[in-house]
Amino acid sequence: MNRTFGKGAALLAAAICLALTATPAEARDLSLQDAIAEALAANTGLRVTAQGEKTAEAELRAAKGANSWSASTSASASTSKQKDEDRSTSSSLGLTFSLPLYTGGKNEANIRSSALGLDIAGLTTERKRETLKYDVIKAYFDALKARHTIDV
Repeated sequence: MNRTFGKGAALLAAAICLALTATPAEARDLSLQDAIAEALAANTGLRVTAQGEKTAEAELRAAKGANSWSASTSASASTSKQKDEDRSTSSSLGLTFSLPLYTGGKNEANIRSSALGLDIAGLTTERKRETLKYDVIKAYFDALKARHTIDV
């Protein structure tokens, strides 16, 4: 169902682009390469899919970062005063560094999983791009066939 909706949306977008750029007397001649370029530039679904690649890259960087040094800080301050005594104050600062020595393969598995997720996101974007190109090519040749039929 989703694939059918995507084809219909691409065909509708191509028809709208052609209709909006057409003068009342005749339609603008558009080469196949120009039609594909305009469709790739104007398709928001493709841009959304490409954002999935950026998300996957960030997840991979986070997974690799979990396998390296980390630092944390802490600070505390307190003040106390008892009846008939002077006020006492205390404060402390802390800085902690850590490096995972053994994770049982958890970090390595997360890195591999994130790398696979990045590959999947890239392939998904490429598939969406190729499907859009196919839909535009099909619509282009359908329009040429319709024009030829009208001429006959």
